[in-house]
Amino acid sequence: MKKTIKMLLAAGLISAAVTSCSKDDEAPEVNDNEVITTVRVKAVATDNTKDTLTFNWKDADGDGPGLPVIDPINLKAGKVYNVHILLLDETKTPVDNVTEEVESEGHDHRFYFDPSGANITVSDLDKDKNNVSLGLQSKWTTIATAASGTIKITLRHYPNGGKSETDLVNSTKSSTDAEAVFPLNITL
Repeated sequence: MKKTIKMLLAAGLISAAVTSCSKDDEAPEVNDNEVITTVRVKAVATDNTKDTLTFNWKDADGDGPGLPVIDPINLKAGKVYNVHILLLDETKTPVDNVTEEVESEGHDHRFYFDPSGANITVSDLDKDKNNVSLGLQSKWTTIATAASGTIKITLRHYPNGGKSETDLVNSTKSSTDAEAVFPLNITL
């Protein structure tokens, strides 16, 4: 009888071990936040000048103690600019272009633009595959008066997808991948 109980216990342990190692029980893939050390804003005027301007927010040590180096964004009053965002991880060699990952996983990402003190409107954000705003490309329109302030650009990561057009920047469905605050000057 003891031998039969031992054999049943051994068979149960083997069965449990095989079951716990099955493919169905593997941990789900985790889609971690991106490492972004540089946020580059490229602004191209839509008028006949086609002026192309580039501004960088660069934090070379990522989450380290160093402060970011920030170019002020200087735009002309009364103009419209097509804006493109480039994201880099410069902690890697070669440098990793994170923009490509954000674009391919657009349904898991969204940019938010928060101007303060300077008269600018951000519109026409590009969309992800579900037709929800992504924001790698947008249109910035300045009014015809000079002003100074800031613009905060925040990239939010939605690890389980499900973002919607009505999600706010502080949505509990998402976390921050990058947040860059640029000085913003609108000049005549």
